[in-house]
Order: sequence, then structure tokens, then C-alpha cells
Amino acid sequence: MLLKKSRLTATCLLLFFLAACEKGKKPYQEAEQAFAESNYSFAKGKVLEVIQNAPQSKYHAKAKAIYEKVEQIELLFKSADDAVQAADYKKAMQAYQGVLATDAKSPKAVEGLKAVSAKYKDAQLEAGKASVEKGEYEEGIEIYKELISVIPNDAEVSQALRNAETTFSSLKEIGDDAITEFRVYIKAKGTRNYELAEFARGRYLRRINALYELSGGRNYLSARLKAYLAEVETALN
Repeated sequence: MLLKKSRLTATCLLLFFLAACEKGKKPYQEAEQAFAESNYSFAKGKVLEVIQNAPQSKYHAKAKAIYEKVEQIELLFKSADDAVQAADYKKAMQAYQGVLATDAKSPKAVEGLKAVSAKYKDAQLEAGKASVEKGEYEEGIEIYKELISVIPNDAEVSQALRNAETTFSSLKEIGDDAITEFRVYIKAKGTRNYELAEFARGRYLRRINALYELSGGRNYLSARLKAYLAEVETALN
């Protein structure tokens, strides 16, 4: 009789344990499905049911994992929104990419990333163009290179970089020649070699006219001449 009672108790305990383990199955499955559909608020509510009402369930740990993913995604969306408000499109891109690393099919993240990528691209293209037009080609080229590292394989950005590098190469070549002729002109004037001075002046003027035909050429030449004159002043002092 005692043995029968012991067996009955053991059976009851086993059934209780199994029931406890299975408790939370339905809300967990609903949460899993909702997360797969990127319905984060519904998924979060369902996993909280499991976490709060079925702490002994075998679904508890899995529910907690989904909860943590949803929390992370919510924080990333908040970060993206704040970054967009601050016009920090690169940071917004990184936030959306963080969401997609957890939920690769998130429609909100996919659309958000597409939108801020376009805004970041436009802003950086404008910044690069502005630098180039000021004759600050090295800065402009760096802007384009950084843009390509963030948005690779973009035809428009790649073309802008190629154009800037090609023009900068021409500027440097013509600019070097112009400065050389300017040096010759200054030296010839100083030694009263007026024939050589006039010859160098003519060559210098042809070089600067060629520079002026290039985007940012006037500003580039101005910067080069300032650097040269500063070099001369340092040497004299």
C-alpha cells in the first residue's frame, strides 16, 4: 500500500513537472511567430507572459532571449530616430544595420536604412563638391573615399571620386609648373635678367590660365602661391 502511494506521488510529481515545463508553450510560439514577422510589441508582450507566469517552463530561457532582442531593437530604432533628427545620417545607418543584424527582414529597418543612406550620400556628395570647388581636393577626395567605404559600389560616388582624383592630378602637375615658372620669374627679376623674367612670366600666365579652366583651379593656385610666399618669408627671416 505504501509502495503504491509512493508510486502515485512520484507520478503526480512527474506530471506536475512536465506540466510546468510545457506551461508557456503557446505564448512563446506566438511570440516567436510575431518576432519572425517583425511585430516586436506583440512579441514582447507574449514573452513577458512566459517570463512572468512560467518561470519553470522550458520556454523561459528562449522567451528571455527574444525579450532581450526586442529590447535591443527598440533601443536601436530610438538611436536611429535621434540621429535622423540631428542629421547624423551615418549614425542612423549604423543603428538600422544593427537592427538588421538581429532581424534581417525588418521592413522598418530596411526602409529606414534606404532612406538615410540616400540622405547621407547626398550630404557627402555636396560636401565633397564644396571642397573641390574651393580647391581643397585632398579633403574632397577623402570625403568621397569615406562615402564609398560606407556605400560601396555606388556608380555616382565612384565617378565623383575618379573625377576629383583626375582633376587633382592635373592641378598638381600644372600647379607645380606654374610655381616653378614663378620662382624663375622672381629670381630673374632680382638679377635684372629681364628677358628670362618675361619668358618665365609668359609661361606662368599660360599655366595659370590652364589652372583656371579646372574646377577649383583659382583657389588651388592661390593656396599654392600663399604657401610659396610663406616659404620665401621663412627663408628670408
